[in-house]
Amino acid sequence: MLIPLQKLVNTFNIQITGILHVGAHECEEQTAYLEQKVNNDNIYWVEAMQEKVDLMKKSNDFINIYQAVIDKEDDNDIVFNVADNGQSSSMLEFGTHQLHHPHVKMISKRNLKTTRLDTLIKRNQISIENVNFMNLDIQGAELNALISMG
Repeated sequence: MLIPLQKLVNTFNIQITGILHVGAHECEEQTAYLEQKVNNDNIYWVEAMQEKVDLMKKSNDFINIYQAVIDKEDDNDIVFNVADNGQSSSMLEFGTHQLHHPHVKMISKRNLKTTRLDTLIKRNQISIENVNFMNLDIQGAELNALISMG
């Protein structure tokens, strides 16, 4: 996370009961989330790259993780850009990222379909009423993710 979770919790006096994390990569924030005493059953991860989802399911059978490219419309065909570091992969082309991180390169492209967050939540029966914290880390497409909540 760009801003440490503990700083957010302290600054805004947040008592986190559940988390929706879009742009999971390898769920690096899990330890920080669990340190907040959030029940792991109330942490939901969304990741665009199926191999990352499979890796997380294999290594952490208790993780609620779903494969989806989140956007403001369902079932749009998009070209997803895969970066050599994985975590910079995006449905968007490199913009200023290329200037700030010139060592990161796009290595492939994939044709994927988009999903709205409200669709993903309904389809997977996610208990969204327990979620009061959302972390969006999707390389510039965060506004579209918010719009997709309905």
